Amino acid sequence: MNEIWVPSEWQKQSFIASGVPADKIVVVPEGINTTLYDPAAYAPLDLQAVAQLVFGRTWNDKVQEKQKRQLQQEEDHQQQQQQHAGVDEPQQQQQRRQGSKEEVQRPSRVEDQIGDII
Repeated sequence: MNEIWVPSEWQKQSFIASGVPADKIVVVPEGINTTLYDPAAYAPLDLQAVAQLVFGRTWNDKVQEKQKRQLQQEEDHQQQQQQHAGVDEPQQQQQRRQGSKEEVQRPSRVEDQIGDII
């Protein structure tokens, strides 16, 4: 290690107290004019009155989107209930039986599954 740069004399003393040789530590002060940029000289900016800082979407946007999704799901559910209400019971049973007869053909062996690849 050639040297360690620290921003203040206090930090230099902390490194020395921790066992780092003093000749290896160089104080490089912060590049800020504390007279010009004095926080005590200015009143803090009221950010809520000026603007809203947003990363991504605002909370209100998220809530509105969730409400829209919930409303759409409720409408879809009601439409499905209305569609099923118009079909009589024997027709529903016939539809269930037809649905259960449809089977998916699945390969039974690994060789059958990768046969097209080889």
